[in-house]
Amino acid sequence: MDRLEYKYLVPTEELSRLRQVLAPFVETDSHIDPERGEYTVRSIYLDTCALDYYYQKLSGIQHRRKLRIRGYDQQLDDSQVFLEIKRKNDMAISKARALLPFRQTGRFLTNGAIDHYFGNTRDRRDARSFLYHLHRYSLRPVVLVTYDREAFFRSYDDSVRITFDKNLRSSPFPNLKNLYSERGMLHSLSGKFVLEVKFSDGIPLWLKTIIRDFGLERRAVSKYAISLERHRIPQRSSSRATFAFSPSFRMGERRPVAMEETRYRLAAG
Repeated sequence: MDRLEYKYLVPTEELSRLRQVLAPFVETDSHIDPERGEYTVRSIYLDTCALDYYYQKLSGIQHRRKLRIRGYDQQLDDSQVFLEIKRKNDMAISKARALLPFRQTGRFLTNGAIDHYFGNTRDRRDARSFLYHLHRYSLRPVVLVTYDREAFFRSYDDSVRITFDKNLRSSPFPNLKNLYSERGMLHSLSGKFVLEVKFSDGIPLWLKTIIRDFGLERRAVSKYAISLERHRIPQRSSSRATFAFSPSFRMGERRPVAMEETRYRLAAG
């Protein structure tokens, strides 16, 4: 189901007060670690050699997509990841996502054996779509984006979701094995965090009042674009040498690739 998504940049010193005023209206997401009060989101973003997805964002193109491999918290034996396609049409967002164990991700992206790795019909469909875009457009892992998230739902109703995304950090040109790594991270948005509000039936009056009282203005905040710019990747992308040795999706392997290489031609599901 499509939802609308509004984003705001909030000074970090307002975090505690914002939590307090929201508390009577929301419940904590069940995925939150009760000891930490948050969880960590880790995403490897994919793009073309020309950074088409990045420039579509900058150009304000209304209908666009992003592909990413997303995991959470720390790597464990049973860690799972999502192969995600996030689509945006103006302010409306939707996601297609296929879930599989992290330890199998590299093999799947290499051999493309959808029926072997996915039993669920929806997962098979979304995995097929992910592979289609991956190879149709010769996408490459461009940046690993990591942040710590507090998440809330409106009490007794999950049609409104509120998140605080803090401690934004990133590293460039990751391998799949780097998904859970903190090595070489650079921080962005010092002194600020991203407030996201996702909703399907309108923002409730109490939340509008809180946003107004905090003096927040809706912004086009892209953690992907911010992270790319932090590493000056757009400035470097014009050089073919940037991708001369692009990280493949095998676990830790680096191999030379041709710009036009497409190993699979799969029909989109």
